[in-house]
Amino acid sequence: MTKNFNLKILSFSVAIFCGLVMFFLILAGIYLDYAPLFFVLVEQIYPGFTLSITGLFVGAIYAFLDGFIATYIIGWLYLQLLKLLAT
Repeated sequence: MTKNFNLKILSFSVAIFCGLVMFFLILAGIYLDYAPLFFVLVEQIYPGFTLSITGLFVGAIYAFLDGFIATYIIGWLYLQLLKLLAT
Protein backbone atom coordinates (compact mmCIF):
# COMPACT_ATOMS: atom_id res chain seq x y z
CA MET A 1 0.00 0.00 0.00
CA THR A 2 2.64 2.56 0.98
CA LYS A 3 4.71 1.79 -2.14
CA ASN A 4 2.13 3.63 -4.26
CA PHE A 5 1.64 6.47 -1.78
CA ASN A 6 3.71 9.49 -2.81
CA LEU A 7 3.56 12.05 -0.01
CA LYS A 8 5.14 14.87 -2.01
CA ILE A 9 2.66 14.54 -4.88
CA LEU A 10 -0.27 14.46 -2.46
CA SER A 11 1.06 17.52 -0.63
CA PHE A 12 1.64 19.37 -3.89
CA SER A 13 -1.88 18.56 -5.12
CA VAL A 14 -3.50 19.83 -1.93
CA ALA A 15 -1.25 22.90 -2.00
CA ILE A 16 -2.41 23.78 -5.52
CA PHE A 17 -6.02 23.37 -4.43
CA CYS A 18 -5.51 25.60 -1.35
CA GLY A 19 -3.73 28.26 -3.38
CA LEU A 20 -6.48 28.34 -6.00
CA VAL A 21 -9.24 28.49 -3.40
CA MET A 22 -7.55 31.43 -1.67
CA PHE A 23 -6.94 33.12 -5.03
CA PHE A 24 -10.63 32.99 -5.93
CA LEU A 25 -11.74 33.97 -2.42
CA ILE A 26 -9.53 37.04 -2.56
CA LEU A 27 -10.87 37.91 -6.03
CA ALA A 28 -14.40 37.69 -4.64
CA GLY A 29 -13.32 39.82 -1.68
CA ILE A 30 -11.86 42.50 -3.94
CA TYR A 31 -14.60 42.72 -6.54
CA LEU A 32 -17.71 41.55 -4.67
CA ASP A 33 -16.87 42.66 -1.13
CA TYR A 34 -17.21 39.03 -0.07
CA ALA A 35 -16.51 37.97 3.56
CA PRO A 36 -14.81 41.12 4.88
CA LEU A 37 -14.34 39.67 8.38
CA PHE A 38 -12.54 36.64 6.93
CA PHE A 39 -9.98 38.93 5.31
CA VAL A 40 -9.47 40.86 8.54
CA LEU A 41 -8.45 37.53 10.08
CA VAL A 42 -6.25 36.63 7.10
CA GLU A 43 -4.47 39.99 7.38
CA GLN A 44 -3.59 39.15 10.99
CA ILE A 45 -2.30 35.66 10.16
CA TYR A 46 -0.38 36.31 6.92
CA PRO A 47 2.23 39.09 7.18
CA GLY A 48 2.19 41.35 4.14
CA PHE A 49 -1.32 40.39 3.07
CA THR A 50 -3.82 43.10 2.19
CA LEU A 51 -7.05 42.84 0.26
CA SER A 52 -5.58 44.07 -3.02
CA ILE A 53 -4.21 42.75 -6.29
CA THR A 54 -0.78 42.33 -4.65
CA GLY A 55 -2.45 40.60 -1.72
CA LEU A 56 -4.09 38.27 -4.20
CA PHE A 57 -0.72 36.70 -4.98
CA VAL A 58 0.65 36.97 -1.44
CA GLY A 59 -2.41 35.21 -0.01
CA ALA A 60 -2.37 32.51 -2.69
CA ILE A 61 1.31 31.79 -2.00
CA TYR A 62 0.72 31.62 1.75
CA ALA A 63 -2.25 29.27 1.23
CA PHE A 64 -0.16 27.12 -1.11
CA LEU A 65 2.59 26.83 1.50
CA ASP A 66 0.12 26.16 4.32
CA GLY A 67 -1.59 23.46 2.29
CA PHE A 68 1.71 21.79 1.39
CA ILE A 69 3.15 21.84 4.90
CA ALA A 70 -0.05 20.71 6.63
CA THR A 71 -0.64 17.86 4.17
CA TYR A 72 2.98 16.74 4.37
CA ILE A 73 2.88 16.63 8.18
CA ILE A 74 -0.44 14.77 8.27
CA GLY A 75 0.72 12.34 5.57
CA TRP A 76 4.02 11.73 7.33
CA LEU A 77 2.20 11.06 10.59
CA TYR A 78 -0.15 8.69 8.79
CA LEU A 79 2.76 6.72 7.34
CA GLN A 80 4.48 6.54 10.74
CA LEU A 81 1.31 5.25 12.39
CA LEU A 82 0.83 2.76 9.57
CA LYS A 83 4.35 1.39 10.13
CA LEU A 84 3.84 1.29 13.88
CA LEU A 85 0.54 -0.56 13.69
CA ALA A 86 1.73 -2.94 10.96
CA THR A 87 4.45 -4.42 13.18
